[in-house]
Amino acid sequence: MCYSVQVFRKHSINTLKSGINLINSIKVTHIQHSYENFYLRDNMKIGYSRISTLEQNEDLQKDALVLAGCEKIYSDSVSGTRVNRPGLDEALQDVRAGDSLVVWRLDRLGRNLKHLINVVDDLESKGVGFVSLTEGFDTTTNGGKLVFQIFGALAEFERNLIKERTMAGLKAARARGRLEGNTNFPQNRF
Repeated sequence: MCYSVQVFRKHSINTLKSGINLINSIKVTHIQHSYENFYLRDNMKIGYSRISTLEQNEDLQKDALVLAGCEKIYSDSVSGTRVNRPGLDEALQDVRAGDSLVVWRLDRLGRNLKHLINVVDDLESKGVGFVSLTEGFDTTTNGGKLVFQIFGALAEFERNLIKERTMAGLKAARARGRLEGNTNFPQNRF
């Protein structure tokens, strides 16, 4: 659990350092993220790990994230196809401009390629970098941006091929006199 103390603007960093005994004597009961904390912290590497089942062990991922220099690590124990991932949501809320979100592998972050591209685009719009340790790319570098844009182009190409095949299949079905939709669905079901 992370703890922070709300700091007033008039205090300098030196004042905060000298007041460490006072801060240690304060019992912090909940997390408070303040405007001041945003400006006092340096750019951070924030890690995210995910395991699909409770039988799996996330130590390998966490060890790699710590070696990569992550100061905070958020994790989930849910399937990657699940939309609701509280650890990912917290990590995405915690990152600030200049930070980097670090994952062990790409499949730990995105449900599918489209979701992955959307998450990385959202991070980029916030000024946040994205690093994948296993695949070895970092969107804070020009080479990393290029690799990720190539992935995005391939994903768009794949979506267009699927759409094209679907339209061709529907056209062929109409030419044979079949109606669109699932004809095997029982109409009197409801």
